[in-house]
Amino acid sequence: PASPSRPRPRAFSTSKGFKLPETTELAALNGDVLHEIVSYLRGRDALHLSLTARRVHDFAVHRVASRLVCRTPSDLRILHQRLLSGYPRRVVFLRSLSVHASTFIDRPWQEDPNWAFPETTYQYSLAPLLADILEAAPTLTHLHLEQLAPLAYYEPRIGTAIASMTSLCSLELGQIDPSTLPIFQNLGGRLRHLRLSTTKTAVPSEARRFLEFIHDVLRALSPLEEFTFLDLDLSGISC
Repeated sequence: PASPSRPRPRAFSTSKGFKLPETTELAALNGDVLHEIVSYLRGRDALHLSLTARRVHDFAVHRVASRLVCRTPSDLRILHQRLLSGYPRRVVFLRSLSVHASTFIDRPWQEDPNWAFPETTYQYSLAPLLADILEAAPTLTHLHLEQLAPLAYYEPRIGTAIASMTSLCSLELGQIDPSTLPIFQNLGGRLRHLRLSTTKTAVPSEARRFLEFIHDVLRALSPLEEFTFLDLDLSGISC
């Protein structure tokens, strides 16, 4: 009896027009095609792909840490060590970084005797580690810091690094106050989306000062040609 005919492998195309049969082995693809494929991956998917073959590893491993979230002091120490090592340093492949306020709490929330006053539980001795990362991450396109003002106060290099980033498209900053105005006055590049929230005010005179600060921030943003979206949380200002 005649053997059943094998189905012909289908072809597919990438966004740049490369046509590949389904049976093509990844390791046999040229560099342009591999780069195109791995550009859609990050995190665990990129890690799994990097383990399939040595040649593929060289293209995919850089996407493993392209988006990172830091939640604890231990996270920040580990990120500092790993991102600033290797050649080229892994931090140059970082595209998105989120640093939660919990990064700067030494003890778990439930065990803190001052749980009713969370502002007394924060300490910023690790702020220089964050500054090191930001200074070495010129290709960041998204940055989220939940506590800008205290971080910039304890480590001024953080504000300088943010203001010097030319690839930022999306920026989320919590706890801004008048001391952070120079950061906004020096922002440039491709910034399109900005999400801001202020520190809390206690008296009307302080509220007026904060409203003047917000006005100055908006004026500083006006020269940005690609800026299209602003989410401004003023709930901390008590009038």
